[in-house]
Amino acid sequence: MPIINKNIFEQTKQAYKGLLTYVIGRDLLVKDLFFKLTGVEPVCVSNPQKALDELPLPDIVVWTGGEDVSPILYNEKNTYSNNNINRDLTEMLFYQMYSRHSDILKIGICRGGQFLNVMNGGKMIQHIANQHGEIHKVEALQWPFPVDTGADEIHSEVNSTHHQGIVTSGNGVIDMLSHKGVTESCCYVNRATSHMSFIFQPHPEYDHEKTTSIFMYYLHCIIKMIQKDYRIQFPRKKAEVGKAAPDGRVALNDGWFVVDDL
Repeated sequence: MPIINKNIFEQTKQAYKGLLTYVIGRDLLVKDLFFKLTGVEPVCVSNPQKALDELPLPDIVVWTGGEDVSPILYNEKNTYSNNNINRDLTEMLFYQMYSRHSDILKIGICRGGQFLNVMNGGKMIQHIANQHGEIHKVEALQWPFPVDTGADEIHSEVNSTHHQGIVTSGNGVIDMLSHKGVTESCCYVNRATSHMSFIFQPHPEYDHEKTTSIFMYYLHCIIKMIQKDYRIQFPRKKAEVGKAAPDGRVALNDGWFVVDDL
């Protein structure tokens, strides 16, 4: 059970109730995690053509951990990547298939988040020394959502098993967590199409309570955005990162990011 406000936990399960969720591949830990956090029993899918022909469109699709994303997908030479091009091509088919529908939420965990970053125009740092396998503090922590978790101090550290780092495209991206200048979690939001890709590099399925709590907090906020309980605004005015304006807006990285209660 994540360390989080009980009301948030119950609201999250209620918000996800009935949402059809697919997990790409056969990661049973991620499948069990989503069931525990949302009450939804995900369906594991691995064959794009079979999913297209035989299964209904999902509400949520989750890409999971594993090998590095092939650098050829972001137009760079392979220097430190241990990749599986067959997996990349299969997951690209799923991405292309479900990206035709703007109302399908895409979620990526660890490698899955790196994959979604690349699909949204980002690149990868192919090797980060002395980070693989650590539990580390999260730096530049900004919480852009108006949700009281009841225990803010738990959002101080995450687990890490990745040796690569995300370099976001800067196009419609909201940086959420970082460590030593490297993005740990972010969300791509296309204002024109409403496409949303939520990226989370740590492993909430690995039974690290603080990591799982942060992940659930974001699951809660994102579904509330989709259901229009919260609203995203992208004003152009820039401000000092981390400083709140008189109206409560907070500056994140490249400008204002606001979520208002409706």
